[in-house]
Amino acid sequence: MQAARRQRPASPDRSAPRSSAIPVPATPLLGREFELAEIHRLLHDPHCRLLTLTGPGGIGKTRLALQIAHEAHADFQDGAAFISLAAVDSLEAITTTVANALGLAFHTESDLSRQLMDFLCNKRLLLVLDNLEQLVSSAGTPAMLQRVLQCAPHVKVLTTSRERLNISQEWVFEVQGLLTPPADDFDPAAYTAVDLFVQSARRARADYDLRPDDVTAVGRICRLLEGLPLGIELAAAWVRALSPRDIAREIERNFNFLAYTLRDMPERHRSLQAVFDHSWRLLDQPERQVLARLSVFRGGCTHEAAAQVTGASLLTLLSLIDKSLLRRDEQGNLAMHELIRQYAAQHLIELDGAHTVEQHAAYYANWLAGLVDDLFSARQASALAVIQRNLPNLRSAWRWAAQQPRPGWLFKMMTGFYYFNELRGYFNEGEALFQQAAGELGRHLDQADTDAPADVRLAAACLQTFGGWFTFRLGHTDQALAAWASAAPVLEAADDPAWLFFSHAFQTFAALYTGDLVTARQQAEATRRQGRRVNQLWHLGVSEAHLAVIDYLEGRTAEAYQQFQAVLEMWRPVGDPRLMTWCLGYLHTLALTLGRTDEAVSYLEAGLSYLAADDRWGKATTLNFLGQARLKQGRHAEARAALQDSLSTFAEIGDRLSVSGVQVWLGRVALTEGNLTAARHAFLAALSAAHDAQAHAPQTEALLGLAQIEAHTGQPATALAWLLPLLDHPAATRDTRERAQQLRADVQGALPPDQRAAIEDRPIDFTQLINSLLLTGT
Repeated sequence: MQAARRQRPASPDRSAPRSSAIPVPATPLLGREFELAEIHRLLHDPHCRLLTLTGPGGIGKTRLALQIAHEAHADFQDGAAFISLAAVDSLEAITTTVANALGLAFHTESDLSRQLMDFLCNKRLLLVLDNLEQLVSSAGTPAMLQRVLQCAPHVKVLTTSRERLNISQEWVFEVQGLLTPPADDFDPAAYTAVDLFVQSARRARADYDLRPDDVTAVGRICRLLEGLPLGIELAAAWVRALSPRDIAREIERNFNFLAYTLRDMPERHRSLQAVFDHSWRLLDQPERQVLARLSVFRGGCTHEAAAQVTGASLLTLLSLIDKSLLRRDEQGNLAMHELIRQYAAQHLIELDGAHTVEQHAAYYANWLAGLVDDLFSARQASALAVIQRNLPNLRSAWRWAAQQPRPGWLFKMMTGFYYFNELRGYFNEGEALFQQAAGELGRHLDQADTDAPADVRLAAACLQTFGGWFTFRLGHTDQALAAWASAAPVLEAADDPAWLFFSHAFQTFAALYTGDLVTARQQAEATRRQGRRVNQLWHLGVSEAHLAVIDYLEGRTAEAYQQFQAVLEMWRPVGDPRLMTWCLGYLHTLALTLGRTDEAVSYLEAGLSYLAADDRWGKATTLNFLGQARLKQGRHAEARAALQDSLSTFAEIGDRLSVSGVQVWLGRVALTEGNLTAARHAFLAALSAAHDAQAHAPQTEALLGLAQIEAHTGQPATALAWLLPLLDHPAATRDTRERAQQLRADVQGALPPDQRAAIEDRPIDFTQLINSLLLTGT
């Protein structure tokens, strides 16, 4: 339906009513072309005799029905009649209200219903009954409508109600909110919710105009209200006193802020609180309890989750759907309008709210733990998708478990949350998630002093470890190393191989990027020991892959190639797309280095087949490998394109370490093409990113590139001066050293012996040189 609603045909003129017997709308109808067309289509269906427009209060059911009454008036021989039942509270009152609206004068006081049926029996009429929800629970109401359908075969009935009538002849059309804009850039004219806000604001303040600076805030208001027309009108009325940005903030604080002071508005529509109070009064006590308990869910839930957390039966959930307080979303999950959720949450306080919140957290802790195996396997894509849909609930459960604290529940969620955020490239979110939870546990530890439970201390150390990983991924290596060092004693004392494995694996990866291959090998060996204790193929392969990378960086390419082939066979049964893509990428690079072109191509194709469409880091890594391969093949344009795409994605997810490596390769492409200006720009950008990330290995690569440029431009002395600190740095890989030594020999031959000796006798400090280059570019 949302896709269809985006197709907005030209709107007909809806300003003039076609019947004086139907109330005249006070405002034009905005953005309901799709709904109007669908309702007209249903009313023209000979099988549809009774159509109910359902939806929560304030969604615009009455306004739609009123427009339909005007537009359909000429389609019926006896026209259309619009009858408001908002003030009606009995079956007898319905009969007299309908009769009065139709101009029927009763000739006797007995059997009024029969007289109404006799009047309608030969009519060709559209009967619009508005606000029927307070009468649905009366058995007489459905019976009366059935009598109308039976006695008057040419009468069609259109009703509006927050609750469906649940009779066999009823057809239902669910009225949804207006089309709302996305969070990023959008065209205000393309979204009907924004249209309504602007028109409503102009009624409140005649000189109001949507300024470019306000577009984002107005979009935020519309999304917070989920396109609810009444809510948008109530919000827009505040432009007399507040900016759109302030209005959005107030809505986020308390939806009770949304209220009218207009005297001609019905009492039930003067505020959203009044709208929801009316719906609440129509519920029985079990329905109220379930609705209040469902407010703990964020972003919807499955009916299984709802039943387990709230104790609701399927019949109760169905009743709340029928009453427009719940709905099924596009994935089939139960969803609640955010403002209804906030309202229900107020009533949860009156119940045993703490127990419901605890049940919610327990359910999602166990649920995520049950998905971990899928997340680390060939079923990764489906696991990621279902976690993404449930992310608001998972985050809520995580925060509660940290605040209590419940370390056992945090342990169940840690690995899943770590790998989900890693695979999605949510480095900032991952860091915040683990650091905030670590902070909560830290406060409990400070209060408990030396008597803190061991499981709380271990949970805090694990949170530090995983949080440190995302800190490292964001390029803050020193902070990450400090976090890991702080957590290590607690992890070692607990001697849990699963947590020790991740601690050593993270430190291995960091040492590889900083160029400390001695530490990298030590940590990789420790990772291998813990992986063997865990005894899972995923874990066993990680340490072997790290050792293979170290061999490659130390120049043992053939050995690394064989090791990666063994890792590939180890990981095939696991099928983790991220690891398979990464492993095949290295095999592609190693095969090219060894001159095995056909094998390299097959590895690249296999890697692409494993790559998940939404794995941004995996995609960027594969493009990086591809760019390097294309450069070695002399296909410079393809190399540059692949590397630029890789760079954009790494920059988007905040991976400064990988940004520095890709910039080095872009510099090498430009240098090969003879574009020294572009090469200098790329190498300096690589130097800056690597410096920010405290990654020394990419710095040595970038410095070598800059030295090559100096040699190309006739500055052998500068080139030699820059090569010397590079060659002495322990982070320089064997390949970097060999290429630097070759360049050193070339530039030495271009210098007089005394000048060469002067440079070599007084080498520049590596750190000072990097700082100078970043400051001046020379």
